[in-house]
Amino acid sequence: MRIRLLPLLILAMATRAALAQQAAPVLNGTMPIARIQRWQKQLKDKRLQFPMATASVALYKIKYPSTDFDGKPVTLSGLLELPQGAPVKGLLVYFHGTTTDPNLSPSRFSGMNNSEAQLAALIFASGGYAVAMPDYIGLGDDTSHIHPYPLSEVNSKSGIDMVSPATQAATQLGVTIPPKLYVGGYSEGGGVAMWMVRHVEAEPIAGYTLTAAAPMSGAYDLSGVSARSLLDISKTIESTAIKLLFATYTVYSVCASLHQNLNLYFDPKMAAYVPKVYAKHLSDEDLVKKLAVEGVKLGAIDSIRRILTPRFKEALKTEDTKDPLIAELRKNDCYDWAPQTPMLLPYLTTDRLVPPENTLEAIMAMRVRGVGSYLVDRHPINDSRLDHITAVPYAMVVGRLFFDSK
Repeated sequence: MRIRLLPLLILAMATRAALAQQAAPVLNGTMPIARIQRWQKQLKDKRLQFPMATASVALYKIKYPSTDFDGKPVTLSGLLELPQGAPVKGLLVYFHGTTTDPNLSPSRFSGMNNSEAQLAALIFASGGYAVAMPDYIGLGDDTSHIHPYPLSEVNSKSGIDMVSPATQAATQLGVTIPPKLYVGGYSEGGGVAMWMVRHVEAEPIAGYTLTAAAPMSGAYDLSGVSARSLLDISKTIESTAIKLLFATYTVYSVCASLHQNLNLYFDPKMAAYVPKVYAKHLSDEDLVKKLAVEGVKLGAIDSIRRILTPRFKEALKTEDTKDPLIAELRKNDCYDWAPQTPMLLPYLTTDRLVPPENTLEAIMAMRVRGVGSYLVDRHPINDSRLDHITAVPYAMVVGRLFFDSK
């Protein structure tokens, strides 16, 4: 019996060693408190008030085991932002918004770029929250997959699986994180955050208490509100270009995961163009420009309908789950359920990219299920000067103040 157990013991030891090696933190850079406070003063205005920094922030890249769309093992990367010289309030898992640019993956942040990782450091980590930001499947160091956008249920596992490695890395660095777990995210990350809360409520993470969550401006109803909005008439060519990004990224990613043909969804010329342009791994700005040029050639000026097949347009209108893509989006909807965790849903009331109906529908569905405002509520951001992108810091500040109250 001992002889038979020996290989199992060796395998277990090797597995623990591999996990320890993957979680080993690599220092990306530091953000001294004086620099953070200078940036915060530049960020602040009458509409954006939040507590000034109480801690410097150290930035670490970590790698950790997770699973891909098919449930197969994959090694993911992410960013760990650790407060320095001040008590840590808890661990915040923060999910970033949509990007196709590997250089904007959180694990690439060293304190020098204008990204959500920087805002997370300025607003959360400098206030005492340890922040774990997963890159997601197919971003960061994972070059073997296409990011399964916008499949929030799948992508939530990248945050759940990062909690233990992030805690382990902090311990190695001499930082103790109290057992309070917070969850947040914006845009794509808002939907992913909602799914993480749902999963963790069903299967709690050992050593942590799920304390509060702030999904922000998320596409919680992917198969309904968000899918139909792709067919809306746009007021500007810029809005059409962003919808081209959302539509092509969704179809390209989901079809790759489901092994579906792009010709089922796009005009033949667009179906041939999309894989080529995404394979170049361009910056988000350059990708949007190229998609816009190609879209205009095909007549997509005030709407993306001209690049979609008739059957796909009908499937979007009717939420037809006989279509495999719509069916996959339906699996990743996350609004009609009853959370048990204190949750605040900030959203921009004039958002033209992620319709505010996502948030309103989620609140209404939760009310029907008996969830009161004492537990889950919305926080409208009423400012016509903001758009989906420029509203990010405002939503994050709302989330920070909510977390501070718990």
